[in-house]
Amino acid sequence: MWIYLILMVALVIIDQVIKAAIVSHIALGASTSIVTGLLSLTNLHNNGAAWSILEGKMWFFYLISVIALIVMGYLLWRLRGKWLYEVGISLMIAGTLGNFIDRLRIGYVVDMFQLDFINFPIFNFADSCLTVGVIFILIGVLRDDSFENKLQGADNVAGATTEQQFTITDQTGRLDKVLAALQSVWTRSQVDKLIKTDQVTVNGQLEASKYHVKPGDEIVVAAQTVQQTTIEPENIPLDIVYEDDDVLVVNKPQGMVVHPAPGHPNHTLVNALLYHSPLSTINGEFRPGIVHRIDKDTSGLLMVAKNDRAHQSLAAQLKAKTNLREYVALVHGVIKEDTGTINAPLGRSPKDRKKQAIVKTGRPAVTHFKVLKRYQHYTLISCRLETGRTHQIRVHLQSIGHPLVGDPLYGPKKTIKGHGQFLHAKLLGFKHPVTGDLLTFEAPLPPIFTTTLAKLDKTDGNH
Repeated sequence: MWIYLILMVALVIIDQVIKAAIVSHIALGASTSIVTGLLSLTNLHNNGAAWSILEGKMWFFYLISVIALIVMGYLLWRLRGKWLYEVGISLMIAGTLGNFIDRLRIGYVVDMFQLDFINFPIFNFADSCLTVGVIFILIGVLRDDSFENKLQGADNVAGATTEQQFTITDQTGRLDKVLAALQSVWTRSQVDKLIKTDQVTVNGQLEASKYHVKPGDEIVVAAQTVQQTTIEPENIPLDIVYEDDDVLVVNKPQGMVVHPAPGHPNHTLVNALLYHSPLSTINGEFRPGIVHRIDKDTSGLLMVAKNDRAHQSLAAQLKAKTNLREYVALVHGVIKEDTGTINAPLGRSPKDRKKQAIVKTGRPAVTHFKVLKRYQHYTLISCRLETGRTHQIRVHLQSIGHPLVGDPLYGPKKTIKGHGQFLHAKLLGFKHPVTGDLLTFEAPLPPIFTTTLAKLDKTDGNH
């Protein structure tokens, strides 16, 4: 926010310096041509609005200026983290202040720029700031209402699923290219996002963007329409493990959704983070700052980007698999091996769209596990991720016959009661996006986890 305060002060100073120079060098009412037939400099005292509307009504301009400054200051605070709005509102505040200072100091506004080729009111630098500010805000509004931003939020806010079906006749080539050609409002990047979020099937199967489309293929696109358009900051307490100007590490409690999703439009971690700090904008309006996610009922550490530079660095580390993510999990059954690796591709289940499953056409997923302690009917393990697919640990462990204890989606009905799966993101490590220092953090197990383990020590016994 400081950068915008500095911007506003600088613009007000520039405005006042220009006005002082005009008054000193050009006589009242005189004019000097700068670009013949296009632009002139003049010295005009305006005690009204454009074209001298409401001339002499100083009380009106005082009132309007004060109200406008209060409203814009509030909007600047509420829309923090959205740079187009922040720049636009900052310009408008500076423009309003520049003219307000004139009216308070000398009782009129000094105007100087005259467009000679059109009947346009003479204006000043402050007016220019106001105009450019409005343009920035309009661009922000148009971008928020664009299909791309709706697409980015489609899987994150309450909405209805819309389905489009295409039967290929003679089109061939890559799946993303063919879809972009079939639906002209979609760009390649938008189609790629649909495919990567498992919203596109070919002949009932998930396929990658590079899949070669053939005549006769049935392509179905199931995307969600967006009903919610903004995320409100909420004053929700956060367990912040680390924070600086670029990154933030938070220990998310079990039961909190990371970002707005169907059925959870608010009271999420993102709502709380927006109240606490500006966040990066790379993931759009609905996932600001979120580099990676954990499920609602999974507790533990998450890294959050406070600016776009940090986001790019952290995302690159995730892609290169250079960061550390270690979980502690309690699973059903006794795992005989001390260590193991599960390497199985994951995608949306063809039988239940709420679930993920191991499918041949899914995205690569690798989970390494290590036994920490064995009980008579359960095993406590640690899991390290090479990849971060949706429900990866939950699906992988179910696939080897050891589902997570308490998992309502992938586990058995008869399980230990808790508040969801017993899965905790205990360790998190990454290189700082600016300094390059290796940072490692650890979060203790939540009370429900430690209490359950203590009971198992007494009742289940070691194995």
